[in-house]
Amino acid sequence: MLLKTGSSQSFAAPSKYMNPYLQNMKPTSVFVNWLTPNGQTSPISIDYGLTSALGTSQAGTCSVISSTNNYCTVQLTGLKANTVYYYKCMSGTSSTPVYQFRTAVAPGTSGQHIIFAIVGDTRAAGDHVSPDTLITGRNARFLEDTLKTKYGANYWTKVSHILNGGDLVMAESNGNEYSREFFLPFNNLTKHLPTYVSIGNHEGNGSYFFNFMKYEDLGPVSGGDLEKYYKFQVGNCLYLMVNSNTNFQTPAQLNWFTTVLDAAKNDNT
Repeated sequence: MLLKTGSSQSFAAPSKYMNPYLQNMKPTSVFVNWLTPNGQTSPISIDYGLTSALGTSQAGTCSVISSTNNYCTVQLTGLKANTVYYYKCMSGTSSTPVYQFRTAVAPGTSGQHIIFAIVGDTRAAGDHVSPDTLITGRNARFLEDTLKTKYGANYWTKVSHILNGGDLVMAESNGNEYSREFFLPFNNLTKHLPTYVSIGNHEGNGSYFFNFMKYEDLGPVSGGDLEKYYKFQVGNCLYLMVNSNTNFQTPAQLNWFTTVLDAAKNDNT
């Protein structure tokens, strides 16, 4: 997707906490994740429904990321394919506004336009001590502005997802950088569209990435490469997210890749 190089639209800076981002969107389920401060971690839940009145609630879990940050995740299940849902996140005594997302088109569905955005190397410039997140935030705003211009204010009713080529952060060893360089600047997008990341060299094989992402059921189920590379399907489109880091340029990944392609040849969806 081509991004505009300028915009007259202004955007309010999101708060540090409770900026939901969607992961692993399927026709009937999705993971919704966010950060919350210690002391606002119980109960964790999402209210959701087919209208802004919501009406259904699903509990989730919270895990400690640092002395001040907890990571919350809720999986919504039993959803309808290719359908817009309303939701808000509940964290202790705090809650988000009501947002919307659209579930994935079911595999094999014909007559659909599968529209998605591609970005990459969205980390901050500089170094992990004094990162310059200006460009990161500006690129996120350009992408949002472009989607709104092409597809309207409710662009998620037409756009399926975001692919990210990796390098979300400058230094994976600092978990707070995910908030500063990804969750915060991309919040206006990721609360509506699921993001699929092909891990970059700046994430490497670090634990924070795999704690924050929810691709466990999309990759190989054996051999120790869980979430390192993976696949997913939207409608009649199959996406393979590969890992180009040196230590994963292995026969195991190549065999997985070719096995997935061979199976796709005989899959009528």
